[in-house]
Amino acid sequence: MTNTSDLRNVIAVLAGMLGSSRFPKGDLAELRRMTNDSPPLPFWRVLYDYVPEAFRMNESMENNWITLLNGMAIMAPEIHSEAPSHSVGAIFASFPVQRINTFLRSKDKNLSDQIRLFARLCISKNMPVDWGTLAQLLFYSDKKSEEKIKRDIAKDYIQAKKKKEDVA
Repeated sequence: MTNTSDLRNVIAVLAGMLGSSRFPKGDLAELRRMTNDSPPLPFWRVLYDYVPEAFRMNESMENNWITLLNGMAIMAPEIHSEAPSHSVGAIFASFPVQRINTFLRSKDKNLSDQIRLFARLCISKNMPVDWGTLAQLLFYSDKKSEEKIKRDIAKDYIQAKKKKEDVA
């Protein structure tokens, strides 16, 4: 697999493309409705036009992209931001603590479901999020990498929560 910055670059390109007013609305609607069971033709078009082969070499990787593109489409047009205030942990600080606890405990299919739910929560508050971190969580899911990413999310959450309390 290629490196983290390559994955983050792909995410940024996809977010820009999906958030563009030129991206077909019908395709966006299909991406919002898609499931792992039946990805629509727009999914395959986006996957093969914008995602390097190194990130789509098997069914597991394709399923990761289904989760990511579905969540990103749900949030369009304000999808992605790498600003510290839009880190996954910082965004979770805007929601009840049970949300992040459930997210941090989730694995495999449950993690995909939690990412989709998180996208809905983000759009309900009109908050873009760092999709690069979510992509890393799916693609670098060996136990050691997953644990490190989740620890970083938890640390960002604690720091953001502390800032909110200091302001209040």
